[in-house]
Amino acid sequence: MNKPFCFVCQINLANQPREFVYDNLNMYSVTTCTSCGMQITFEALQPVNDHAPSTHRFNFLVEQYLKLIKLTRYYWINSKIAVQGKTLIDWGCGRGELVEFFRQKGTEAYGVEYNERTSSEARSRSIPVYLTKPIKPGYQPFELFESDVAIAYHFLEHVPNPRLQLQEIKKYLKKNGYI
Repeated sequence: MNKPFCFVCQINLANQPREFVYDNLNMYSVTTCTSCGMQITFEALQPVNDHAPSTHRFNFLVEQYLKLIKLTRYYWINSKIAVQGKTLIDWGCGRGELVEFFRQKGTEAYGVEYNERTSSEARSRSIPVYLTKPIKPGYQPFELFESDVAIAYHFLEHVPNPRLQLQEIKKYLKKNGYI
């Protein structure tokens, strides 16, 4: 694991107390910065269970609520940036629902995901998702192309160095592209 630090105030968090948070797939280590209060989520430490991936991580009502949020996100992004005819990459796309919405509306959309289970769920529904490791300087994870739009919604707080991740994402944007 990289040395933990607060990306807001650059304080080393290596000796700060950690809380362990679980979802139904992984256990995460969370540290709260004592200076600014930012909570930082580190990579998944271990799988909680080994069951086969499912397209439903939560109960029916929660799944419907999440779809509504993602659909609202799609319309908000489309209202700010006319994405039809553009190439879009959703960094940290999860199960690919947002990529799926954009593709249904005629946008050339792709996903990049770091979790093998969620990326396989997306690919099982024929959503083009690349599985990779978090980007590091000089490391090109796959034959990536430049996009007009990069989305990193609910993603940057899960990588060890969000600033570095944004710098690397910007390298894959066309001139005058949008993040």
